[in-house]
Amino acid sequence: RAARKRPARSQGGGRGAGLVPRLIPCPLTREDRLSQADEPRAGSIQTAPLTVTAGTAVSELPALLAQHRGCWAVGVVDSAGVLVGIIPVDLIIQDLLFDVMPEELLADLLEPERAASLTRELHARTAGELMHPAVSVSSRASLREAAHTLHQADLKGAPVVDEAGRVTGHIALLDIMLAWWRRRQAGG
Repeated sequence: RAARKRPARSQGGGRGAGLVPRLIPCPLTREDRLSQADEPRAGSIQTAPLTVTAGTAVSELPALLAQHRGCWAVGVVDSAGVLVGIIPVDLIIQDLLFDVMPEELLADLLEPERAASLTRELHARTAGELMHPAVSVSSRASLREAAHTLHQADLKGAPVVDEAGRVTGHIALLDIMLAWWRRRQAGG
């Protein structure tokens, strides 16, 4: 089974030290920019976000996710609500699967790079220890830009942020595709 790419981490240790935010450019042609002029913005289709602080216990995350079923990434925020990292829901599912059927995940230990990552993830006790670098979508981003960001980061969803980096919502790839589909059905 192929190892999933993880966001880059700089050297350093402890509680989110060394996290490097991922900025993913979306190269657009002039024609793309013109066609996006009337395209809905990410903020117009965002849903309620799921945010936690770095000190939130990993054991609390499944119950929080049960209340936010459409959320594909948990935003880790500071005291001002500014995004400092994310926890892809896949990591939380992996943790739950390990409790239920650890032998299925042990196959990943054959890959040395994945073994180190899995060990860190399974031993994380707080959101700050589990989080990955922040990947977000601006509330002003076009749906095309939002889809590009999610695709490049290999995420199904991400927090939506305002100009100050505060989390205002969550956007899922499925919601983007449905918005495009509805627009196409309406002839737009």
